[in-house]
Amino acid sequence: MKDVFLVLILLMGVNMKAQETRYNYLGTLLLANNVSISFSIHFNEKSGVVDGYSLTNINTPDETKSDLAGIYFKKDKSFQLQETQILSTNSEAPLNTFCYINMNLSFKGKFGSKRLEGTFTGNFLDSTQCAGGKYSLWRKLN
Repeated sequence: MKDVFLVLILLMGVNMKAQETRYNYLGTLLLANNVSISFSIHFNEKSGVVDGYSLTNINTPDETKSDLAGIYFKKDKSFQLQETQILSTNSEAPLNTFCYINMNLSFKGKFGSKRLEGTFTGNFLDSTQCAGGKYSLWRKLN
């Protein structure tokens, strides 16, 4: 009986230790008016839950770091992510004028995780849409 109890405890420990995966991707957001914006995402995924941050307007006077949260759908290897708040910015613009991105990402390419592509919409804090378009992001090697 004692051995059965020990095996059950060990099995529970194995199930509780879910694998965490880290992602770092860099690329561009292409707005509907064909303006491109540099963009990167850096996040961890564990048991389908995603948290991390995004960088917009990289290495410019308006570079902004935003909190990123979302869900990973293992079945179709896709993500649904959204920026939830501004963590830091170099911009002089008032925070209520920032556009928060909601995106749907899917892995593309021959090797399955080299590239993320999809569409996005952007919303002001009052939920008014402020942007839309598509993006392409490539895995950063570091």
